[in-house]
Amino acid sequence: MSAGLFFDPTPPRDQKPIAEETRPRSVPRPQVLQPPEPPEEPADLPPSTSDRGSDSNDDSRLKIPWGAIATCGGVLALLTVPLLAILVAKSRRRKKRRGAVPSRALTGSWDEVVDLARDAGVVVPTDMTRQEAAWMLTSSPLWPASAAKPGSMSNAQWYQFGEELPRPVRVARAADTADFSGDEALAQQADESWQIVDELSSELKSNATRWTRIRRALSVTSLSARYRQKHGASPLGVLRRRLRHPFRGHQS
Repeated sequence: MSAGLFFDPTPPRDQKPIAEETRPRSVPRPQVLQPPEPPEEPADLPPSTSDRGSDSNDDSRLKIPWGAIATCGGVLALLTVPLLAILVAKSRRRKKRRGAVPSRALTGSWDEVVDLARDAGVVVPTDMTRQEAAWMLTSSPLWPASAAKPGSMSNAQWYQFGEELPRPVRVARAADTADFSGDEALAQQADESWQIVDELSSELKSNATRWTRIRRALSVTSLSARYRQKHGASPLGVLRRRLRHPFRGHQS
């Protein structure tokens, strides 16, 4: 018997057949047209503003309160104008006294000393003579450098011949000489008296605080006293008199 290959188509009993997996065939579905999506609502955008509108908004934000500024300016003017008027009135009074003829300049120098003392709070009676008032001022604390000697109040005999009298007394004596003597006052005497007035004024400022200097500069005591001396009443009294009898001054 010749050798050959033997093929037994019968599988062995312990071997189970492997089933082939069948994949389902993909069956194409018919294409269905989907409805179009609804349009999206536009987003809320800020209103478009032109350059002109933005400029107007900036102007409204930066608007200057002219009303408040005008009110503050008016109040400030009401407070400032009277103070400036006081300073101007005193400055003009001083220049008028100093620039007068020598005899009037000498009497004006004493009037300036009295006004300095009044604005500083010293009461100078109007019924005193110039020298009486001057000796009284030497006892006041306004001018320590011009204080009188102890026991020499209202008496120049305590001073030796040639010794300088207190400065207020010297100004008062020069004014009396120019007022009552028949000799013509010299311009040099007027200059000397006003030099003393400048010294007294500077001494008042150096011995006082800043607030005291401001208060004295804005005081109306001397202005009111001079007005009362000239018109016989204070400014308020003269105003009341004119309101009560408005036509008295116009009667012939």
